[in-house]
Amino acid sequence: MPHCNTRKGSKNSKRTTRRCKNVKRSGKSLRKSLRKSLRKSSRKNKHGKKTIRGGANGDDYLTTLTTLGVPSGDISPIMLTVVSNLNIFDLLNWCQTNTDAANICRSPRFWRELSRKQGLSGVKDRESYLNAVPQLYKGAEKDIVKAFVKKSESLDLSNRDLNTLPESIGNLTLLQDLRLNNNRLTRLSTSIGNLSRLRNLELDDNRLTTLPKSIGKLSELMSFNLENNRLKILPDTIGNLTQLSFLNLKGNRLESLPKSVKNLTNLLRFGMLILDNNPLDPMKPKLV
Repeated sequence: MPHCNTRKGSKNSKRTTRRCKNVKRSGKSLRKSLRKSLRKSSRKNKHGKKTIRGGANGDDYLTTLTTLGVPSGDISPIMLTVVSNLNIFDLLNWCQTNTDAANICRSPRFWRELSRKQGLSGVKDRESYLNAVPQLYKGAEKDIVKAFVKKSESLDLSNRDLNTLPESIGNLTLLQDLRLNNNRLTRLSTSIGNLSRLRNLELDDNRLTTLPKSIGKLSELMSFNLENNRLKILPDTIGNLTQLSFLNLKGNRLESLPKSVKNLTNLLRFGMLILDNNPLDPMKPKLV
């Protein structure tokens, strides 16, 4: 968007002024059309219930809007600042079906700017739709974590060619489901231990050689997939994951297991522990 305070004497002042007017005009048009569509949808849906409530003022239809899906078309900063009570902002189809949008969604700058919009400050997105993005530019994951997924309960960052995870991943304390499979991760941030509500953690098909001791803080974890990594040892704190009912260690380089595994009674008695394709010596104790 051009700067609209260009000096009159500047070389391109007339051209800039025209562009500014066009932008403002398009913003008003977008706001008008959105308001019109909201009035229509607020009448009654097929179940006979009103979908959106608002007062006499047209702006009320926008300020009371709590869910916004963007299947196609354009979105603008003007629109985002109007929808001040937005709780769910779904960009899934927009990122998937629009070629230009797909390129934008891969940009770190897009997520930085999106997180700064006043209209999105209260978004409580239950599930992050990052699986809509075909590929992340290097470093983009840091900006995404800083964006509006802080209150998400599910985050899918699988198939991203990620080498590392930012420390800020530990700020997503409401996460219950975290999928990081099919990446190039060689280590995990110790801050992952802050995700105390996590129930499902998928790390299969990475390049992990060790796990941080903080992994033992995931006291609610029920399913843990570590298949096809390069793990040689497991931390003793693995024994703190007493809620585990599924642990997949297939295809690693484990020669032994820590004694603390005996504490995983729920897993050993009623769950599933997979140890196939590891160099565990059958002549030696597996628990050390």
